[in-house]
Amino acid sequence: MHRFQIPHKSLLGTSLFLILFSACASLGTPEDQDQGAALWGEMNGHEAWASFAGHEGMQPSRAPHGKFVITTINDVAAADQANLAPGSIVVKDNYASEDPSSLKASTVMKKIPGYDPENGDWYWARYTPKGELTHAGKVSMCIDCHFDADGEDLIFLND
Repeated sequence: MHRFQIPHKSLLGTSLFLILFSACASLGTPEDQDQGAALWGEMNGHEAWASFAGHEGMQPSRAPHGKFVITTINDVAAADQANLAPGSIVVKDNYASEDPSSLKASTVMKKIPGYDPENGDWYWARYTPKGELTHAGKVSMCIDCHFDADGEDLIFLND
């Protein structure tokens, strides 16, 4: 083999990695991306928002959210935690450890009337700690998991 040739297996592995990586990042439509930018602004100060009853502070978690999470909800969601109204926002800050400096991402759900009636009208987003949008819109990975929540609201913490 010529020393500048890429072995077939390496090329196949690289291609497979790129396919899987692109499947993990889902930015949705341009409108979904605009909504994600607006939602980041709406989340400003979310660290001081309320929590679901019984889920205050840092809690153990699991993939894809990280080893620990802090979940907060806006005033609309806090007003009726059992029946989240349109405009409800749920923010889950994802941590690698119990150390508050280990924030890896923030995953967010916002209930938008008419957005996705088949899936509770939830808009889904994921941000890096610096606010870079990595997932937005009708994120199948999120929907597929939350479909298993009790009830019909795709929320686990109010079941």
